[in-house]
Amino acid sequence: MDNLTIIYPNKKYTYSYWLAVNKVIDEKIYLSTTENFSYDSTKEFIKNKLKNNSPFLLLVNTENDSIVGWCDGEIFNDEKVILGIGILEPYRNIGYGKLLIKKMISICKDKKYKYLCLQVRENNKRAIHVYSSLGFKKYNRIADVYYNNNFKEDIIEMVLNL
Repeated sequence: MDNLTIIYPNKKYTYSYWLAVNKVIDEKIYLSTTENFSYDSTKEFIKNKLKNNSPFLLLVNTENDSIVGWCDGEIFNDEKVILGIGILEPYRNIGYGKLLIKKMISICKDKKYKYLCLQVRENNKRAIHVYSSLGFKKYNRIADVYYNNNFKEDIIEMVLNL
């Protein structure tokens, strides 16, 4: 992780974050949407996350000052946080996602949230293994909900009690 650092978001990284998210969306595998976000909607997303002090982390490549990953949380009822995470392909399977989630767990514990939840494709065994190794437990299955690349797949919902 010599040239990578985890930071809290700021407006400076909006454009780079937008590029990173849309690059992962373009893969049509990992995220639940297949439609790219507009730059304006991404600016609004970041603005709202900052305004609401929502849990949100960025993984930055310091050599070129670009976003290569993120982990964000959507707060529900002031006690539950739904996680979203994405890592650009060259940075996957090296442990950066796990580092982001560990940091997010710490932030959410400090903020006194009770639960962290996430959804993952059933066939994404590596991700399920990482989440399980961090203490997440499977609690629900949603059948035939992923339609990316014209296939249906079950979604596993996982939870971590904080």
